Amino acid sequence: MVARRHFRHRGPVAVRASTDPGGLDLPAVDLHTGDNADSLGRVWLVRLWDREVVRAALSTASPALSEQITSALSDAPLERRQWRRLLVSVCSYVLRWRGRATPFGLFAGITTATLSPAVRIKFGEDHTIHHRIDPEWLDEVICRLEHDPTVLADVSLIVNNGGFTRADQFVVPKMLPSERIPGTETTEKLVEDLGMVELALRRTHPVAAALAAAQQPVRGWELVSQLEREFPGASREQITTMLTGLVANHVLITNLRAPATSTDPVGHLLTQLTRPDGQDSGPAPIAEIRESLRVLHRQMAAQDLHTVSPQVRKDGRPGSPLVEPRPAVDVVVDGQLALPDAVLREAEAAASTLLRVTRSPFGTAAWRDYHLRFRDRYGAGAAVPVRELVSDAGLGYPVGFLGAAREQPSRALTDRDAVLQRLVQEAVLDRRTEVVLSEALIGQLTVGDRTDLIPPERVELAFTLHARSANALTQGRFQLWVSGAPPASSSMIGRFASLLDEHDCRRLADTYTPDAEAMVAQLSFPPRRMHNDAVIRTPRLLPWLLPVAEHHAETSGCLALDDLAVTATATRFFLIHRPTGKRVHAHVLHALETTVFTPPLVRFLAELGTARSAVWGPFDFGSTRTLPFLPRVRSGRSVLAAARWLLDGADLPGPRASSRDWHEALVAWRCRWRVPAHVVLCEGEQRLPLDLDDPTQRSLVRTRLYGTKTVELREAGDPADLGWAGRACEFVVPLTATPRDKSRKFPRKERAAARGDLAAPDYTSIDVPRPAMPGKSDLLLAQLEGHPQRFDDVLTDYLPRLRERVGDGMVRFWFRRHHDTTRPDSDHYLQLFARLADAEQYGTVAAHIAAWVCELRDVGLIAQLSFETAWVQTGKYGADIASNEQVAAADSAAALTEIALARQSRLPVQAVAAVSLVDLATGLATTREEGWQWLITVIGQHHGLLDQSVREHALQLARHLGHPTRKPEPHHSLREAAVLTAWAQRREALAAYRVRLDRDPSRVLRALLHDHFNRTVAVHPEREAATQRLARTIALRAEALALQESS
Repeated sequence: MVARRHFRHRGPVAVRASTDPGGLDLPAVDLHTGDNADSLGRVWLVRLWDREVVRAALSTASPALSEQITSALSDAPLERRQWRRLLVSVCSYVLRWRGRATPFGLFAGITTATLSPAVRIKFGEDHTIHHRIDPEWLDEVICRLEHDPTVLADVSLIVNNGGFTRADQFVVPKMLPSERIPGTETTEKLVEDLGMVELALRRTHPVAAALAAAQQPVRGWELVSQLEREFPGASREQITTMLTGLVANHVLITNLRAPATSTDPVGHLLTQLTRPDGQDSGPAPIAEIRESLRVLHRQMAAQDLHTVSPQVRKDGRPGSPLVEPRPAVDVVVDGQLALPDAVLREAEAAASTLLRVTRSPFGTAAWRDYHLRFRDRYGAGAAVPVRELVSDAGLGYPVGFLGAAREQPSRALTDRDAVLQRLVQEAVLDRRTEVVLSEALIGQLTVGDRTDLIPPERVELAFTLHARSANALTQGRFQLWVSGAPPASSSMIGRFASLLDEHDCRRLADTYTPDAEAMVAQLSFPPRRMHNDAVIRTPRLLPWLLPVAEHHAETSGCLALDDLAVTATATRFFLIHRPTGKRVHAHVLHALETTVFTPPLVRFLAELGTARSAVWGPFDFGSTRTLPFLPRVRSGRSVLAAARWLLDGADLPGPRASSRDWHEALVAWRCRWRVPAHVVLCEGEQRLPLDLDDPTQRSLVRTRLYGTKTVELREAGDPADLGWAGRACEFVVPLTATPRDKSRKFPRKERAAARGDLAAPDYTSIDVPRPAMPGKSDLLLAQLEGHPQRFDDVLTDYLPRLRERVGDGMVRFWFRRHHDTTRPDSDHYLQLFARLADAEQYGTVAAHIAAWVCELRDVGLIAQLSFETAWVQTGKYGADIASNEQVAAADSAAALTEIALARQSRLPVQAVAAVSLVDLATGLATTREEGWQWLITVIGQHHGLLDQSVREHALQLARHLGHPTRKPEPHHSLREAAVLTAWAQRREALAAYRVRLDRDPSRVLRALLHDHFNRTVAVHPEREAATQRLARTIALRAEALALQESS
C-alpha cells in the first residue's frame, strides 16, 4: 500500500552551494600538540595566503584572523601554541569551505534549480557578491545620531507598539545585549531592568503625555513643542533629555531605523537624514557622519568594502571613536542546476513520513495546555484581543516562552519512546547502524489517530542528494538525506529572497497563500540582539504586513496589533482581524532563533496558526536522544536521520597522552561503535565535515574534545556519493499541505458551522465579559477537590440538601466536572455554579456551601473547597447570558436524573448519556430530522469497535424511553419518568435559547454535547468519543426508521 502524502512541492528549489575554488589542502600538522606548526604549518599558510580568493574569503569572515595571519607571515615572533591556535582556526575555515553548503560570507551562497528529465550541472567562478554592513556598527551610528538634539528634532517618532501598560509602568521588550550609549545615564532613573525579557518604565505624567502624542508618527520638534505646552514648568532641554532616554530604550522608535523589510538599511538611513529640500544641516560631527555614510553606501554599491573611507571612523562626539565597519556579504553562486522530478517526489514522501512519525501530532505540550486553558477560561469561539490574552491578566505566554509564568514540565515517556528504545537497542545488539522504517514500524511510531492529524499549511525541507554520478541521479539511483526541517513558523529560504529573481520571489510568496479568504501577513520586527539583524532582513513578499516594534512610513496594507484577536475551536487556534472577521495567517519569513532572540509576542503570533497542527521538525528520537549512539533512520530512498555518536573525553586518553596512544584509542572507539571515517562534527549550529582517517583532521577533533568534554559526530555519507555536483550542495524546498489535508483543515462551510472548525465573523462581535470575582459578584463558583469516583455520590445523595438550605438565594444552579487532561497527575474537581439573586447574597450562599462541604469532608467524600473566579463564556455559547445559563441549569438537572437512573437500573451510564445526547440535539433543532442530521455531522464518522453491551443497552433504552413521543408512559419507572421530564424541561430551555442565539445553533451543538457528557459521566476524552459515536449510531438508526415510516 502506498502511503498518502501530506505535502506537495510548490515554489522554487533553493540551492545552497559552496564556492570551493579547489586545491584547498591541509598541512601535515598535529593541531593538538602544535608539532611542526611553525615550520610545515607556516609553509602551508604562506602558500594558502598567496591565493587572492582565500585572502578575500578569510578577511570577510574574520578580519581579526586575517590580521593575525598577516602578522604571523611578516616574521612576527609567535610561540608554538599561538601557531597552533592560528592553524586550528584557518584549517576549520578551509574544511568548512570544502564541505559545507550553508551560506556564509564568501564560502557559500545560493542559487536556484530547475526541473528537467536529466540532471544538468554547471558551476562557474563568476559569483555575484552583495555587500551589506555590520548591523552592530550601524546600530552604534544610529544611537549616536538619535542622541543628538538637532537630529532628534528632525526625525519622526512613534511609540513602540510592542510595548504595553502594566500598573504604573510602560513595558517594552528588552534588546540584548545593549551597550550603554554615553550620555544616557540620566535615563537610569526612569528605567527599571526586569531581567532579560523586558524593560519597565515608570509612566509619569510627562512620559504618558509623550506616549499619547506619539501614537501616530510625529516629528521630534512637534513633540517637544506639544510637551512644552502641556508642561510649561519643564524646559526644552529637560523634555529633550526625556525623549532621548525614551528613544535610547526603544520606547519611542525613530524613522532612522530601517524596518526589517528594507534590505538596504544604510540607504534608508541616508534617505531619512536628507531633508526634503535636499539640504544637509546640523553640527559638523553629524555632517561628517552623514558624508561618511554616503561614501560607505557608494562603496557598497561598487562592491568595494575592503577600502572603507577613513571618515567613517570619526565620531559624532569627542572621546568615543566609532570602530571601522566590518563588511559582510551574501553570494549568488554562479551555477546552473536542473534536477529530475523524482527528487521532489522523494522530498514529498520524506516530509510526509516525518510528519506521520512526529512526536506531537496535535501540537506541542505547551500549546495543547494553552489551548485547554483558553477554552476553560474564555470558551471556544471567544475573540480575545491579543494584548489582553498575553498580558498577566490574561493567560500570559505558553510554557517555554520568554516571560512565561509557568516552568517547562518534565518530558513524559510515551509508547513511542518505548518503540524507539527497542529499535536502538536492537541495532546495537545486531551491530547495525541503520533502522529501516516499514509501514508496520511507522504505525508503531505514530502517536494517536492519524486520521485526526492536521499538517501545517506550509513547511520547508532541506536535504542533500547522495548519488554515484549525475547519470545515476537521473536514473533514480540516489538517496535523499534530510539535513534540516525548520519549524513551520519560520523559513530557511526567505532570508535570501532579496537575492532571488522576481519570478522566484513570486513563486515563494505564493507558497504562503492557503486560501483566498485569509489575510496573509508578513511579520516585520527587529531581533532582540542586534547582531542578528542581517538574518531578519527580508523584502516584503506577502499582501499584508504586521509590524512589531518598528517605524513604518507607509501604513497601507499594514495590520494593527490592536485589531487582532485570538479565537479557538475544539481543535484549533485562529488569529482573526476583528474589523473584518477574517482569519489572519502571520508568518516569519526567516529562521531567526525563536526562544531567545525573537520577541515573545512575535513568536506567539507566528506559532498560533499552527499551534495545534502536527509539530514539524527533524526526526525526534524522544527519550533515546541522549544515548551515545543513534542509528540512521531510513524510509525508502530517504534518510530521515543520519547516524549519530557522542564522543566523550573520558572515552579517550587525556590531553597529555601521546598522539599515538590517543589515535589508537580513537580507532578502538570507532571499531566498537562502528563509526565511519567521514563524519560531521556538530557544535550547536556549527557543522564541520571531517575525515577521521586524516591525521590533521583527527587532531582537530582532539582540540575540540578537550574544550567541550563531549563532541557530537554524525555520519556524512560515502564521499563517492557526494561528488556528483562537483562541490558541497544542499537543497531547500517549500512544501504545502495537499488539497485533501487542506479540506480537512478548512471544511466546506455547510459542515464547518456544525463542527466548529472555522472562526466565523460573528465571533468577532462578542467581547469577553469581565470575570466574576469571588465575593463581589452575583455569579458564584465553588470548586470541590476530591476523588472523581465520589462525585456521583455527592451529586445524587448530598446535593439536594445544599439546595434546600440555600433556597431562593440561588436563581439558577449548574455544575460540571474539571480535570486537566494534559496533566494526568493533576487534581479532579467538581465545580458548582450559582447565579444569585444579587451580589449581596454571595456571603450567605458561600457560608451554606462551606458548611455543606465540611459535612462532606467529615464523611470522607471531599478533600477541600475553594471559591474561584468565574468566566462567562459568551464566545462559546452566545451573547445572551441568561438563556445560556438556563440551558446549563436544565442540562445539569437532566444529568442528575440520568446518573440516578443508571445507578438504580444498573445501566451503563454511557448508554443513558448517549440517548440523552440525541434528545439534546433534537431539542436544539427545530425538527427531529434536523437535530439528527446536526448530530451526525458534528460527531462525524470514526472507525473502531464499540462496547457491544453498552451499544445494545443504549439502543434498547432509546426504544424504551418512547421516541418519538419522548413523554412519560405508564410502563416507565419513576426514574425513567424523571429523566423524560427533565429532558422535556431541557427542550423548553433549548427552544428559548435558540430564539436568542446570535449564530447558527448547530455551531454550539458540539459544546453542549461535550458539557452533557462531562456532567453525566466524567472528564474522559476516550469514553466521550465512544459515547458520541454511540449517539451518532442512535441518530442514524432513528433517521433510517423515520424514512421507512414515511415511505
